[in-house]
Amino acid sequence: MADGVIFTLDGKTVTAADDETIWDVAKREGTRIPHLCHVDMPGYRPDGNCRACMVDVEGERVLAASCIRKPSAGMVVKTDTERARKSREIVFELLASNMRPAADGPDQQSMFWQWAGSMGISGDRYSSKFASDDVRPEFD
Repeated sequence: MADGVIFTLDGKTVTAADDETIWDVAKREGTRIPHLCHVDMPGYRPDGNCRACMVDVEGERVLAASCIRKPSAGMVVKTDTERARKSREIVFELLASNMRPAADGPDQQSMFWQWAGSMGISGDRYSSKFASDDVRPEFD
């Protein structure tokens, strides 16, 4: 991969192919960045809409969605800053508040709950619409 874009990812100099995103390079380099809007399989594409993969790009005011952001030459990307971690945690906490607890859901091992668990999120920071027993009215 002599041709490509050279940039810094978490202090390491890396090279990205022209068609690779920050997320693609991070995965190849062994850095795990949460993602929800796509599955890393043929037929699925990232949209950047879930905001679960946010990273810090040095010199930029806002975080970048790593699944759609292409690196540029000399860019310095940090995946594990406090700002990026907090942003991702809030995304997962808010999504969790709109879901049944993992134990009550149909797929306790879903990708969402695996990522949430890796961040220590159980879904109890914000009140959930599923918090009471009234969400499933009884039918006669």
